[in-house]
Amino acid sequence: MPETIPFSSWQETLDGPTRATLEHALPSFLMRQRWFGGKARTIERVAIRDTAVVPDQSAALLIVEVRYVEEGRDLYFVPLVHLATAAARACLERFPTACLIECQGGQGALCDASVDAAFSQWLLQMAGRGTRLPYSAGELVGSAGRSYARMRGDETQPLPAQPNTSEQSNTSVRFGDKIIMKLFRRLEPGPHPDCELTQYLSDQRGNAHVPTFVGSLHHRAPDGQDIALAMFQQLVPNQGDGWSWTMDELSRTYEQCVTQVLPREWSDPCRRPLLSTMAQRMKGEIPDAFEPTIKAVQTLAQRTGELHLELAADTELADFRPRIMTRDDLSSLSLRLREHATRIFDALGPAHPLTVSWPYNCGRVIYTTYHTVGAAGGGAHAGLDAQEMLLYFLVMEIGVCQDDIPIIE
Repeated sequence: MPETIPFSSWQETLDGPTRATLEHALPSFLMRQRWFGGKARTIERVAIRDTAVVPDQSAALLIVEVRYVEEGRDLYFVPLVHLATAAARACLERFPTACLIECQGGQGALCDASVDAAFSQWLLQMAGRGTRLPYSAGELVGSAGRSYARMRGDETQPLPAQPNTSEQSNTSVRFGDKIIMKLFRRLEPGPHPDCELTQYLSDQRGNAHVPTFVGSLHHRAPDGQDIALAMFQQLVPNQGDGWSWTMDELSRTYEQCVTQVLPREWSDPCRRPLLSTMAQRMKGEIPDAFEPTIKAVQTLAQRTGELHLELAADTELADFRPRIMTRDDLSSLSLRLREHATRIFDALGPAHPLTVSWPYNCGRVIYTTYHTVGAAGGGAHAGLDAQEMLLYFLVMEIGVCQDDIPIIE
């Protein structure tokens, strides 16, 4: 990788011979990013596919194509900013992997633009005003949600932008205590599920237990195909994600329970079913220890059920209209589940305990799936629609608040 690059302007850098220098520097830059999903593969080359220069800022928007030696290719969103020497040095102290390449003659460096507050504020403004910016082979399209003005507040007062350093598959930036931006790094053509569902549940259904949709940014190709680049939504203060909270709660609960004297029959689980024994004998301090966890599970069940009802409701929007699942749908779903399970167990290896019993486990998943939905053509559960079915296999990101469990993603 070259150590430096000549830089006078983004237009000259992207249109001139230094474009190849950027492409040569991108593979090692991508491999250092937590959000890059191709670390397990060998990059053959990176090509810049589309670019846009940000007006009134020393920043540019790049869409790059990553080709792998093992075949296959991915598209990634890589916004870059030119920082002067002092600003670049300060940036690297906080974000050591943010630098793509240094500029010749001590003219600073080209860095990941998501760490630059002014750039993030420009993105928010683009979404809120519904502005368009031409790319070399497409355009950036901003779109504001119904609640943008209320969530943004006075536009003459900039919201402090703070990048989140713990992200992996995407990049997020907080704007004060009101809004959070998600930059989608790995790009997929067509509607983005997170963006589409959040906007529908917030703007169309008015669901109070999902974050308020604020706006979005898309890349629109000349043929009209959209790719989601960023989404803005309400920042929901919480005490952590559901998984970490559950692990902490269980650890705390077991620490309390370990000091308790358990009934003798509990030492012999074959004597009586363990759950029925627990239901009859757990009284006093032991169930009290589990109470916060049980209450949280009940709240999560309530929120999940409400989400089922929202997605199963009739609507004028064709993309969200309930559709009855047919026998062919179920057969296709069962096949995809089996193929997915096979890939997982192949990755685990033949010696893993789960792999040894894989036919049983995979068969149990497919059997349970089929009998949960019934024979869609005329079984007892023929009325189950595709949106409800999706929820059974949808991994949701939740936040744990003092008195609620909102569905974050």
